[in-house]
Amino acid sequence: MITVILVEPEGEGNVGAVARAMMNTGVKRLVFVNPKCDTVSENALNHSVHAKSILLNAETETSLAGAFAGSDIRVAFSRREGQWRKRDYSIRELANYLIPLRDKNICLVFGNEKHGLSNEDILDCDLMCYIPSTEEFPSLNLSQAVMVALYELYMTLEVGGTHVRKTAPREEFDAMLKDIVATLENLDYFRLVPEWRLRKYLNKILHRAGLDHYDTVIIRNLFQRVNGMIIQMRKDLAEKEDGRGKPENE
Repeated sequence: MITVILVEPEGEGNVGAVARAMMNTGVKRLVFVNPKCDTVSENALNHSVHAKSILLNAETETSLAGAFAGSDIRVAFSRREGQWRKRDYSIRELANYLIPLRDKNICLVFGNEKHGLSNEDILDCDLMCYIPSTEEFPSLNLSQAVMVALYELYMTLEVGGTHVRKTAPREEFDAMLKDIVATLENLDYFRLVPEWRLRKYLNKILHRAGLDHYDTVIIRNLFQRVNGMIIQMRKDLAEKEDGRGKPENE
């Protein structure tokens, strides 16, 4: 199932047009995060045309974390790149990537009309997607961006391929990532590299891999075993050093 998330939208007309785009492509779930306009105003409802039910049934959250509840894959949409804004896929590449994952709960996250998504919003997502457009005027209107994204996904996922890949549940994926980070922490890896930065990049890389249950089990077992060896080696070293410090007559 696809969910559209709008972070701090300001335009009532845009909100209505987004609902209409969703109805055109069979997407029903809309979530607002801290909206800056009346999402069910007469203006918004008029712009939605026959998609009023989407606006009237939309959910409102105070944070992206709340909007992500129950989701498996979280995709941020932004044209801007930067140190914390690495592009993973174009919209067409994303559509092809999602073909075998169509049975997952997929969140598409769009930012405010003026400022887009913040770096923090981007980092809270698993992947970052962009919609190609001319460099002379690359910025798309919010509702246009949603329409283009949903159209590409509709044509690929609903009309196109049929293969479905059974990837690991979100809980298993997150537990695997936690074990990896814990092992690196025991190696003192984060003395020079911030933990949160590496964790975010590992999250992106491993999501692109489309891991299934057995993949996550193998990776978790590997890092748990390495972690256990590190703990035992440190224990043995501590006992050895303690023995050296004892007087010979003891």
